[in-house]
Amino acid sequence: MFWSQEAREKLVDESRFGRLDAEVEAYLLGKPFNDARRGWYVMDLGQIMNLLPNPPARLLDLGIGSGWTSKYLALSGYHVVGLDIAESMIKLAKINCAGVKNIDLHICDYESDIDFGQFDCALIYDALHHATDEARVLKNVYNSLKEGGKLVTAEPGRGHAEYKDTQEVVHDFGVTEKDMEFSLQKRLMQEAGFSEVHQYYRLSEFVLADVSSEHGRTTQINQFANLYAITREAGFTSIVVAIKKISQPSHTSVSLGTKTSVTLGKKKWLEWLFNSVARRKILVFRRKT
Repeated sequence: MFWSQEAREKLVDESRFGRLDAEVEAYLLGKPFNDARRGWYVMDLGQIMNLLPNPPARLLDLGIGSGWTSKYLALSGYHVVGLDIAESMIKLAKINCAGVKNIDLHICDYESDIDFGQFDCALIYDALHHATDEARVLKNVYNSLKEGGKLVTAEPGRGHAEYKDTQEVVHDFGVTEKDMEFSLQKRLMQEAGFSEVHQYYRLSEFVLADVSSEHGRTTQINQFANLYAITREAGFTSIVVAIKKISQPSHTSVSLGTKTSVTLGKKKWLEWLFNSVARRKILVFRRKT
């Protein structure tokens, strides 16, 4: 869960004075495996890894909370830079990730600026919908990615901000909660500069049925239809991948010995030049022999 800085400081700092808050700290350090939704979290992470470029790759992880996503991505071989606005969360994340190589954790308000070099890929897991200025976050991520770099997000969609549980969190902790459906993400990502934006079913939301019987197989087919409905029609939640465009090489006009001039990319021009020189050398060799 991505809390505001004030809420996180309250949660962790007050853990010294009461059993409940100590349990909250223990929960954050044990996440995802001590959570009732641990299966969902692990499925999400597996799907995200399948959509990211293969390690080793330099990965930016934003809104990490206690750092469990950063930890397991680093253990998978990624070189991870994890960011969170709250000092208390980064302190917990450093405890959580102690002994893990390939990981750097920093306090950072990534709505203001991100200055940790260039990355092959980035992840925003259940955090973008808490941003005050989500457009600025996406622009900052775009600027931090190399050409061809990927951003993966996993966010709640339409109706999230109206849920009773969501409103209770807003009331109790003062966090920002927004709907972050695909259509909104796509528009903001394109405005940030991303050339491609793709939507995927969030497989952790797919309900499994026993397919050993005809009834079970029918039920499973219906669940496919339900997943389509909640993703594409209701706009509840999905996994989104945005790609930063690779710049096209500059072009050079080359005369090929005819009256026409052909425009070729630099690579093709070099290939043409090499082949032309090679052919001339072969002709000279044949004439001499």
